[in-house]
Amino acid sequence: MTDKIMQDNFLYLQEWKKYNPGFQDTLFIEENYLICKDKDKIHKIDISKFYLPEILYNQVLREHLTDDALEPIDLFEIIRLYKETEEMNQLEQKKISKYPKIKNILLQKDDQNKIFLLIIDEFDKKYRYDTENPQKILQLYGILKAKNLHVTLEDLGREIQNDK
Repeated sequence: MTDKIMQDNFLYLQEWKKYNPGFQDTLFIEENYLICKDKDKIHKIDISKFYLPEILYNQVLREHLTDDALEPIDLFEIIRLYKETEEMNQLEQKKISKYPKIKNILLQKDDQNKIFLLIIDEFDKKYRYDTENPQKILQLYGILKAKNLHVTLEDLGREIQNDK
């Protein structure tokens, strides 16, 4: 997968260099790195997991790739920010999948008439939580919900631990 990404990245950069001669002697791809020579400095970022053509979804940037006003260091920094933003989004998605947001908490009774909390996450997965004091857990959840737009299972678990 990385080889395909890097091959496409190389081809796109070569194409951009044709349309913006300012990139010609300043932007390079070596191994998995995008390199920018800016005055006396050399900047370098690993783009092995970043697909350069993704920045073309930005219409304004797409229009300026052929504009001499876009300096090589500017394009490099834009790519760096796109890459970092994508990495942060991926980390957030991992966290969401590991600790989904709570959609609802309900008091339920089982077949033996024992009261428990039914926690439903954003993916409609259901969790049973047995506790001697369900009202206290509902209260903690209500306090968290008042502070935050979204409450994850991790947030509620941490609050329960801190309350003990």
